[in-house]
Amino acid sequence: MLFRSLEQFREPSGRALWNYFVARFARIYPSYFAVLVAVGIVFGVPDFSVVLRHIFVIQTWSGNSDVAYALNGPGWSIGVEFFLYLIFPLLAIWFARKSRNVGWALTLAFIAVVVLAIVTIYFSSGGRRFLSEIDTNSAWRWIYRNPIFRIGDFILGMTVAVLLAARRFVSSSRTLAIGLGILSIAWILVAMGSARTVGSAASMDLLYAVPTTFLIYSLVVPADHFIRRVLESRVVVWLGEISFAVYLVHVPLGSKLEPFIQSNIEINHWSINLLFVVIGTIIGGSILHYTIERPCQRFLRRLLSVDHQ
Repeated sequence: MLFRSLEQFREPSGRALWNYFVARFARIYPSYFAVLVAVGIVFGVPDFSVVLRHIFVIQTWSGNSDVAYALNGPGWSIGVEFFLYLIFPLLAIWFARKSRNVGWALTLAFIAVVVLAIVTIYFSSGGRRFLSEIDTNSAWRWIYRNPIFRIGDFILGMTVAVLLAARRFVSSSRTLAIGLGILSIAWILVAMGSARTVGSAASMDLLYAVPTTFLIYSLVVPADHFIRRVLESRVVVWLGEISFAVYLVHVPLGSKLEPFIQSNIEINHWSINLLFVVIGTIIGGSILHYTIERPCQRFLRRLLSVDHQ
């Protein structure tokens, strides 16, 4: 998406900008709002001012974690996503004009990583590393939830798009692509499995941002390898298509499914419970995807987009 958008914003127009915002809104908001309404009906609603924050997708800016995670907990990240979509055209125009200057893009990416490292060190030092998720001065509030600190992630992704646009460091070598992919996946799995990193400031962004950037790069370079073939298989592509809907429903649906499964299935083992919750969540996400997400996306884009002709 970033690569195509860089080309689109190389010579930006009001029409292209409008259609970009329509496409992003149509893709995200209908499903988000539908789940918000469903959760409010099933679980009840908090204070009206909190509800308004969620309707306008600004809950993640609150220093109060109860506000940020109210109603549908995963919704906080949609606020981050909306913010990044809002600033993306400005970054895209800037990056598009510099898209042939690979050194400039790599320097900016390096600065982004350094800034993330400095912020991570700050929140890992002294008593700050012990602050809980509900503390307004914690890394949870600033690194994890605050949209400003996610700009660095976006810059890393856009740097990959610049490298592709300039066709620099793009190798057809299967060995290079596979090596980057395996190393990145191993890095992420080790980080996820380490008890020392759980809840740490590094785990909230930096620890995963860097290997994820390399992983994305390894997957989009023009080299045919087994990792790409697996990710391009029908099942994985389908799971990717419904992933946003699954993400939106996994917390509220899981909170209902888990006690139901535990009380109705004789084999009461955590792995069996988890399996049924995952299956139920995928089914619920699929229903949301096919009944709300896709139809609303097509309808809103037909209704609001400006014809390019």
